[in-house]
Amino acid sequence: MGYNNRQEVKELEQEFEIKAILRIRRPTLEDAPALHTYCFPSLKAEEVEERLKSDLQDMESGKVIRLIADAGGYAVGNVKLSIDEGNPSVGRVSDIVVAGHFKGINVADKLMQVLSDVAKTKGIKTLEVQVHRSETRVIEAFKRWGFSEREIITLEKHLK
Repeated sequence: MGYNNRQEVKELEQEFEIKAILRIRRPTLEDAPALHTYCFPSLKAEEVEERLKSDLQDMESGKVIRLIADAGGYAVGNVKLSIDEGNPSVGRVSDIVVAGHFKGINVADKLMQVLSDVAKTKGIKTLEVQVHRSETRVIEAFKRWGFSEREIITLEKHLK
């Protein structure tokens, strides 16, 4: 019995609510494949693993805080905070990424909330982030998280 009639198929449609637990935690080296697949697919798998190894070492020495959002055992979100060596009360946020299917359900909000809480316990007083002016959605998200724009102009000179 085939379903060629759209009405018959429509009558079979049902919606179900699916709940999952989202954990924000420290990454492990075992997270590299999922980070590559879900957060950094444009990078080579080896590069994702090398960056993760480097960050894990820097976490041990207190230079970096890196967190992942774990859904069902898979790293579906990532954020990194690099602590300013010259001024350890300042941390620079980078690599905030959420897998496509998990966007719009506050995963980035949770990552930033936990990152801020962890940063406070480490004595960090100020979080900074650099965002390109054209990334208006990203800028609005950071403003929603309590960030404000500073009056700084970046100048650059390309050396030949």
